[in-house]
Amino acid sequence: MIKVVQFQNDNLDEVPVLIQSPIGMFTGLEFIAQINFAGNNIVHIGSGTIIGSLDTLTEVNLSNNNIDDVEPVFVSGFSPAGATLLMADNEIHILDEVIWEDIFIEISAPESIDLSGNPLLCGCEIAWIVTNAVYNTILTDTTTCEDGVTVVNTLPPVWFIENC
Repeated sequence: MIKVVQFQNDNLDEVPVLIQSPIGMFTGLEFIAQINFAGNNIVHIGSGTIIGSLDTLTEVNLSNNNIDDVEPVFVSGFSPAGATLLMADNEIHILDEVIWEDIFIEISAPESIDLSGNPLLCGCEIAWIVTNAVYNTILTDTTTCEDGVTVVNTLPPVWFIENC
């Protein structure tokens, strides 16, 4: 029974095509809990790339890559009992609501999505997070905008409501 899959520091520049599947990369692994792609050179993650088949994922680590582009449903299948998505130290600029909202819904615990060390744009692009009291707590308190301002509990929701 496979619970942990490690691809850490394997010098990958993409999720290997041989293990990609239109029905999800880890479909059939009923007990998969942790997936680690940290420390590679991945730039893009396509739709359906990391899918836990039975909502068993407790941690997906994509930190320390060069990820600047993700597609809708690039990761799914998180455990309702609690999960974390670690994407620190990448090149993510925009948290597009169409792409990210499903993840925020699926992982709803406070400080469970780590996007620290990314050059996040914090204008109207993130109004959907800042103006939602639940979403505003899901990012870690180390997640900052490209100018160093902390996203959680620092950006004024009223400004976003009035200006975006």
